[in-house]
Amino acid sequence: MTSPKRRCHSLNMVENPDKTPILLVEDDPDQAQVLSYFLGNNGYAVDWQNAPRLAYEAARSKSYQLILLDIMLNAEEDGFDLCRQFKQEEGLKSIPIIMVTARADVKDRVSGLRAGADDYVIKPFSQEELLARVQAVLARKRYFDFNEKYRALLENSDDIVLFLNLEGEIEQTNHQAAVKLKGLAQPGAGKFRLTALFTEPFATNLRQLFQRVAAGFDVSGNNWRLQAPLSGMEIVDVRLVPLSQGRRISGMGCILRDATPREKVLQEMEAQKRDLASQVKHTSDQLGEMQQQLILSEKMAVMGQLAAGVAHELRNPLNIISTSIYYLRRILASDSPKAKEHFDILEEEIARSQRIISSLLDFSRKSPPERSEIDVNAVLGQTLALVKKELAMNDILVRTEFAPAVKAWVNADDLKQIFLNLILNAKEAMPYGGKLYIRTLNADDHTIRIEFSDTGVGIPEDIQDKIFDPFFTYGKEGRGTGLGLTIVHSAVERNRGQISVSSELDRGATFRISLHCRPADPEKIVKREN
Repeated sequence: MTSPKRRCHSLNMVENPDKTPILLVEDDPDQAQVLSYFLGNNGYAVDWQNAPRLAYEAARSKSYQLILLDIMLNAEEDGFDLCRQFKQEEGLKSIPIIMVTARADVKDRVSGLRAGADDYVIKPFSQEELLARVQAVLARKRYFDFNEKYRALLENSDDIVLFLNLEGEIEQTNHQAAVKLKGLAQPGAGKFRLTALFTEPFATNLRQLFQRVAAGFDVSGNNWRLQAPLSGMEIVDVRLVPLSQGRRISGMGCILRDATPREKVLQEMEAQKRDLASQVKHTSDQLGEMQQQLILSEKMAVMGQLAAGVAHELRNPLNIISTSIYYLRRILASDSPKAKEHFDILEEEIARSQRIISSLLDFSRKSPPERSEIDVNAVLGQTLALVKKELAMNDILVRTEFAPAVKAWVNADDLKQIFLNLILNAKEAMPYGGKLYIRTLNADDHTIRIEFSDTGVGIPEDIQDKIFDPFFTYGKEGRGTGLGLTIVHSAVERNRGQISVSSELDRGATFRISLHCRPADPEKIVKREN
């Protein structure tokens, strides 16, 4: 009859997962049934085994919170032997054991406790007494488990954790502290004061803080410099908390967190800031030169257009003069060698003038840039890699949404210039940080689209039609030269694309670029461009 009862109680554990599981090892089935029923009605799921081997296998296969163990089991093995087996097994030794037996001799009780039992109940007993002992042992187990988790957390922490007396002397440490303090707080090394770790004025400040902690206050400090580096740790954040026993503060807990990497990053950022300021000045000077070159370039472009018109106007008279000289040569050159010589000079100068005119026309004619099929996502990735650090330093978070296989028929250098200027333009529009969303998609079989959306200051509606004009700026005075969006607009048009902007003030802006995909027949695009 024992086997059905075991199956029944095992099922009871599955059906009541909120009940605390207990393993009952008892050779008397009547006693087992009474205990199982009583404990089951008080919030416990009892699994009964009546033999040491079955009990041991059950304990290894399930997670029990408590074992109730009878001493008198069989002739080969008693409860003391089974208790020792449980306590020698790594996975079972933390399960508390209450021995339940009729053997009341003091020697038996001592044997049970030495075997590892947590409590000893003598039959006959009242059910209320057993319940009270079960509850007490489980409460101790919960407290012990919590302390073990807390200790494991402290031992595996990367922070230095110290336990101090009220004089600031180190009494205990976690593993990280033992490694980095190199034995200073170990037994036999004498009392080591926390203040000895720090330089002035931090050591003096620490002595004053001890008094506040003794009064029950938590205190903390940042970027405290150590007297000597501890395994590469030079600067720490410090926190002190009072430790109480009852209502009396008996000591202090101290946490030292390594702030050296953070401080080094800040120093590097300061150095980069200085370098950036120098680069900005240098870039500003270069932009001034570029501005003058752009003005000169615009003048040259105007002169080129004028030259083209003049060249067309001059070519017709020269053709008439050339025809007239040909006619006069036939009439006059045969009679006078001198005349022939001058006719040769005239024809040579006319030919030279024709060459000059052809050169002017070639100079003023726009040549199409060399284009090829470019992976837009790859170029965006490369460009973002260049400015990733700068965006991060300005608290700008980038979110990308790239459609697969987005390719455009463009000039690669133009595309990089477009992306770089739009990203930097978005950065300038978010002086206090924000988010930049970049999206690529295949609009249709012939067009791809790239979108840049920021959460910046936005562009007033009345100036949106001017933002692509040279030297037009809409930000703070002294920020930008007004050339970035002009360059973008020129590069997009040069690659036969389109760019548009939509924006609301204080709600950001979105730039949309449309570019052509590579045509099916590459020769068609060449003929079209020609």
